[in-house]
Amino acid sequence: MGALAQEASAGATSVEAVIVTATKRSEQLKDVPQAITVLGQARLADLNADSLEGFAGYVPGLEMQTFSPGRTRITIRGVSPDEQTGVTTISYYLDEIPLTASDQRSQPTMRLYDIDQVEVLRGPQGTLYGEGAMGGTIRIITKKPDVTGFKGSIKLDGYGIQDGSPGYVADGMINVPLIHDILAGRVVVETRKDAGWIDQTFLSIPVPSAGFPGRYVAGRTEKDVNSSTDTSVRAALRFTPTEAFTADLTYVNTNLDVHSASIATVSATQHRDFALRPSTANAELWNLTAAYAFKGFTLTSASSYTTRDTFRFDPYEPIVFGSKTASTLDFSTFLNTEVFTQEVRAVSQAGNRLRWTVGAYYRDGTEGSGGTYNAFIPASNSSVVFYTYTDKTEFKSRALFGEVEYDLTDALTLIAGARWFEDEQQSGTRKRKSDGTTPKATLRYRFNKDAMIYATYSEGFRAGGFNFNAGPPQYEPDTTKNYEIGAKVTSPDGRLSVSGAAYFIDWSNMQFIQLSSGGFFTFVGNANKASSRGLEAELNYKFDGGLWTQLSGNLTSAHLDSNVYGNFTGIIPKGRDLPMVPHYKLSAIVGYDTQVFGNYDLSLTAAVSFIGKQNSKLEEKGTYTDGLFGGVYVIGSQIPASSNGRLRAELKRDNWGAALYVNNLWNDHTPIGNDNFLPTLGQPLYYLQPRTIGVEVSARF
Repeated sequence: MGALAQEASAGATSVEAVIVTATKRSEQLKDVPQAITVLGQARLADLNADSLEGFAGYVPGLEMQTFSPGRTRITIRGVSPDEQTGVTTISYYLDEIPLTASDQRSQPTMRLYDIDQVEVLRGPQGTLYGEGAMGGTIRIITKKPDVTGFKGSIKLDGYGIQDGSPGYVADGMINVPLIHDILAGRVVVETRKDAGWIDQTFLSIPVPSAGFPGRYVAGRTEKDVNSSTDTSVRAALRFTPTEAFTADLTYVNTNLDVHSASIATVSATQHRDFALRPSTANAELWNLTAAYAFKGFTLTSASSYTTRDTFRFDPYEPIVFGSKTASTLDFSTFLNTEVFTQEVRAVSQAGNRLRWTVGAYYRDGTEGSGGTYNAFIPASNSSVVFYTYTDKTEFKSRALFGEVEYDLTDALTLIAGARWFEDEQQSGTRKRKSDGTTPKATLRYRFNKDAMIYATYSEGFRAGGFNFNAGPPQYEPDTTKNYEIGAKVTSPDGRLSVSGAAYFIDWSNMQFIQLSSGGFFTFVGNANKASSRGLEAELNYKFDGGLWTQLSGNLTSAHLDSNVYGNFTGIIPKGRDLPMVPHYKLSAIVGYDTQVFGNYDLSLTAAVSFIGKQNSKLEEKGTYTDGLFGGVYVIGSQIPASSNGRLRAELKRDNWGAALYVNNLWNDHTPIGNDNFLPTLGQPLYYLQPRTIGVEVSARF
């Protein structure tokens, strides 16, 4: 369940205090027959985590690849496609605002200051969350404006990275009641400099026709290139004119500027490349959520409007594209999205034998994308456009959804639901349309108020799309079917909680990247099958005297169930592991809370996570041979097992606190991912941030 230790560190004595809204209804976590991990603000602080990447190692089944800030790939329970297939298999929310980016490699980074909690829902969530929730859903729940009084907080964090540079984070929040008990505003501001630690040696190709090994000339070296700056503002208004009506207006603005990606081809701190790989990501999010509590049910409307503009620059080896005349080749890409979503739902009150949720969903958006390959030709001392493209896709989705819970007896409950959806896309003169229904059914049996077992069948889906340069004009949606049994047990005194689940996910019509007959373009196709099966568990215990612990882990086997054709390896046989899915992940957190010097609160936390080996790509150890000089390059690499330790000591008194923390305690330099671009300069790996030591001070007023 992932929350008892959080409550222990906050001074609570029972898991009954943990409330989730993942089912669109406020419920105690121990009563929800789903695999959900909840991390509150206290637990995130224990882990020194201010983003999703900071806690992913401590959530069963959750895997994240971070190529640089703002470029994250998220998978849950092994539903992990080839990273170039586009749309993510995980839905991602800030309150009621959908955050999911269309490119699964570019999920945005949302900072976790002044939030209530993060909820990680494992398994397909096709009924309530719809498209893209094939593997699960992540929800960030923010703190809302408080109409009862003025308050504020500030946090300053400075740190240094071994073999790198220093960085800082400054967070602040202010809450102002504008009309007592009726209207309040809350503003959260963050500015940060994420330090770099990778030194880059710049290469040039003075004679494009030269072969290996003397093709490259090394030039200057720039230190700590993978730094970034990030600013964000979250502003909210809450209007509560009556006890029955609440309206929340939220605005979020984020601006990210990455100096260069966190890729290293030589070692954990050394990289060779032709140029830097900068990127930017700017987003604006608006949301208006209004809820009215009628007698017997609550009606909620959630309207969101989001824009996100991203830019990336990547240099390449010219021979990859068949050129012996170009000395440099670079690729500049942009992606601009604009999306409006509207959800209306009615949720019955809890406490009745029959409980229900019904709703409707609408999404309307556009996505503009483009890219240009530029090459410099020394013979003419000029740059030429090697290749360019632009595209604009319009998409609309409609859905009706509902769930019904009925207590067949005092112990046995049936939950049944479904979502009907219709998805439309248009790019130029090309149009596609798909529709379907995703069902869900759960049986829950309560032995008593503190122990239950459940069995669930659920489905998830992901929209299809268009191919622009090769292959069939479009590819079809894919779906997952989830079979799951689980249990949750809490001791009567609230000190112990244990949860676990076993699941099997059948993935049909899996989208998969393929290579065109000419060998230059890739496209997405279907007709592949895969599956994922696993076990996961979490245990939390609060000892006497302020000591508490959380243990969690999962075993996963995710692989192809049919042969597929790979870009570089030909036939990839069934049984091949899906990419970036470790066979196991284990974690342990131990905390101790006490008082020292009379009236100072001291919190000590130690955490460690272990992640098993994994493949970086379906085409593991596939090869690419350039047609000019015959160079052979290995695509994909096995990522070895790794571990990560964290320490934190925090001293608090009244409304202020100070903390000392260490991340990557033993400075592990094991690679944890592969960017999987053509490795002409070496495998483009990324690593854990080296040992980081920081000091944090905070105050509330």
